[in-house]
Amino acid sequence: MWKWTIRTVGALVVAVVLAVIVSVGFYQHWLTGHETDLRSNSAVVRTASGPIEYAEIGKGPIVVVSHGTPGGYDGPLAVLKLTHAENSGFRYILPSRPGYLRTPIDVGRTPEEQADAFAALLDALNIQKAAIIAQSGGGPTALQFALRHPARCSALVLESALVRNYRGPTPRLPSTAFAAYLRDLLFYLFQDAGIAPYQANNPNDHLITLLARAELYGVIPYWHRRVGTENDLVQEQRLNDWPLDKITCPTLILQGTADQSAPRADAEYAHAQIAGSLLVELPGADHMMSITRRDKVDNLMTAFLREHK
Repeated sequence: MWKWTIRTVGALVVAVVLAVIVSVGFYQHWLTGHETDLRSNSAVVRTASGPIEYAEIGKGPIVVVSHGTPGGYDGPLAVLKLTHAENSGFRYILPSRPGYLRTPIDVGRTPEEQADAFAALLDALNIQKAAIIAQSGGGPTALQFALRHPARCSALVLESALVRNYRGPTPRLPSTAFAAYLRDLLFYLFQDAGIAPYQANNPNDHLITLLARAELYGVIPYWHRRVGTENDLVQEQRLNDWPLDKITCPTLILQGTADQSAPRADAEYAHAQIAGSLLVELPGADHMMSITRRDKVDNLMTAFLREHK
């Protein structure tokens, strides 16, 4: 009896170890290709603020996307490829903010410095004026761009964007490269479970799965986004009530009423401060409304940008 039990347990242990080895092997193969794509799908340009990584897609009037926390150019690029970017009539410029991927943190730590870096990137690309879309933690940089470079900001879209100092719980972040690797591995292995709640919003819309997967891959590998993420969290605690009444460009504010990351009160505050701004609240939508309410969000943004291009 004991021999049978020992053999059974031993076989189970061997099976688990083999499953882990195979899973890690599959993940490592995917990760190698993912990191190759990260380098090949973007460029690094020298600017007055320092080297800035960016990608672009589409043709037409310029739209800069200020990505969230954590992030990089790749998340917005993957989403735009899946949706409407090729035929939208806009040329999207997608920088990695300082501390993310191949943009060094010394390019700009504060939202003010990052806004100036965006302006320097436009200079390097010979672009005079652009609209800017702010997503989540990219809000402060976009707001400062509109404040500091009003002549260059044709329109501003705040999409689930942080406006004032962050008052939520501080997330626990990996502190070592190994811990970050394990985090990424778990994200990858259990991605279907993470995506399922989004798909449940509309089981017949299979694009939701692709968009959610693109968002997930847009935070891997975390270690290449660590410095930017940690800096964002520091800066978000220091945000002041900026003079948003000085923003003069057309402004669209998109806010989910169930958003727990970018408070509804902040969107209403921005709307009250920015003269002529348009606030659209999506009842019941959370912080991921760009996925779960994709059609509504895309239609609102596209119509607004076309009106103010």
